[in-house]
Order: sequence, then structure tokens, then C-alpha cells
Amino acid sequence: SVPLEQVDAGLRIDFKIQVSKEDLALLLQSFSIRGTQKEWLNYDWDRVLCLVEKHQESGGRGDLLDVDLMVDVLRGTPSPGRTRMVWRLYERLQKEARIASSTALPVGWLERRL
Repeated sequence: SVPLEQVDAGLRIDFKIQVSKEDLALLLQSFSIRGTQKEWLNYDWDRVLCLVEKHQESGGRGDLLDVDLMVDVLRGTPSPGRTRMVWRLYERLQKEARIASSTALPVGWLERRL
């Protein structure tokens, strides 16, 4: 969980993306979690009830975003053939390493190979 202000600053500074107030409100509405940064750090859950009025745009959940969920949404669904291609590559590497298909590739071998 990351404060909305930190996500906004990261997008602006690291990626040069200016996020409008409307889009910040949409991010908060879509990806917010219950509690504020202060409540999460101090476990002051009595104050969480006060968030309904303070953060109307989040549906009363708070000012923290579930950035893992947000990034998963931005990343999108992998291509349908991706899994098949990764398995084919893995099988080819197993053959090259001369190990059984039921055996995992040794990390040391992969490091030397790559």
C-alpha cells in the first residue's frame, strides 16, 4: 500500500506523467484500500471510520492505493501463446542441459548458459 500522493509524485518525477485531479480521484476510487498511511503505520483503526467524509472519492476507504493491483491492471493480460512459448523454451533448455523433462533446470547451469 502506497499513499496516493507518492504514486502521483513517482509518476510525475520518474516517468514525466502529469496525472490530473480527476484521474487521481479515479485511481483512488479504483485501487484504494481501507485506512490511511497514518492508520496503517500506527494501527489507529478507530480513526478509519472518519475517512468516509475525508475521502469521498475513494468510497470512504482511504488515501492508500493497492499498487500491486494497479500495476497488474496496467500490465494487462499476457498474450494467449505466451505460456506455451515459455514451456517450449524451457523444454528446449532441458534438452540442451541433457536433463529429464520432470527435472528442474539447475540455476548454476542457467546462469552459465545465459
